[in-house]
Amino acid sequence: MIFNHLLGYIIFIILSSKNGVLSDGGRKSVRFAEEPEIKSFKEYDPADRINHPSRMIFWGENKIKTFYPEQPPNMLRRVNSDLGDYRRGKYLFEDPIISKLGQYIEKLSISGKIWRHVWKHCPVYSSVSSKKFILLEKNFCTEINLYRKLHGSMPLKLDPYLSTQALEVAKQFARIGKSSFRKNNSGVNCKKIHFTLAPLVVNTWYKECRNYNYKHPGLQPLASHFIDLIWRGSVKLGIGIVKSDPYLCICFIFSPSIKVQNKFSENVGKAKYHFINSRSFFMT
Repeated sequence: MIFNHLLGYIIFIILSSKNGVLSDGGRKSVRFAEEPEIKSFKEYDPADRINHPSRMIFWGENKIKTFYPEQPPNMLRRVNSDLGDYRRGKYLFEDPIISKLGQYIEKLSISGKIWRHVWKHCPVYSSVSSKKFILLEKNFCTEINLYRKLHGSMPLKLDPYLSTQALEVAKQFARIGKSSFRKNNSGVNCKKIHFTLAPLVVNTWYKECRNYNYKHPGLQPLASHFIDLIWRGSVKLGIGIVKSDPYLCICFIFSPSIKVQNKFSENVGKAKYHFINSRSFFMT
């Protein structure tokens, strides 16, 4: 008897709960104990922790990132940054003199690319303050050998004996403005120039390649310096530098450099421009 009353009570509860859910024309309605919370979002809030306008983070000298709240994290803008100037054709130099000289070097030329590789970190004032000019001689030799490599010639080695001879020639050139040094198997080139323009000497001589006619190989006066620079038969180099404020007298001796008429085609080769794109081109 008690069991029947309990069963009837359970059935009554089930029917009552169904009647509460099925109402308003048989449509289901859901009731919440509390109203849902409405959250508003700012229109330009970035999805990161940086919400402060113009927050600046320093990564070192001249390298600053500025964060803007209206930009997402992957759209950061660099302000006064040196990065990316290489792709825009602007080369950055540490020495102010080299920076000014870089304006006179053709940006897109092969010779300009070699010049920048050699000289971009050279401190000119400290290089000429020393009487030995070791850094200048090293850079001259490196630049010459890169031009020779471009034309398929073997690199030259600095020879102490030739450098001693070149120094004497430079002293004579500083005194009287000319050289009496003559050797049948050597090529001698001298230049008197303001010390701030010294890094341009070899590059200026190399540009004489525009005057050389490969169709008619031979000794051509307008390209004589260029011929000495890349002559394949040369194996040794002597460099002499004398300071005569504010000028430098610079002498280069290439040996051997026997310029026989029928030897020009095999000793003055054309530039192989595809070499410059090789990763190993500037490795010495």
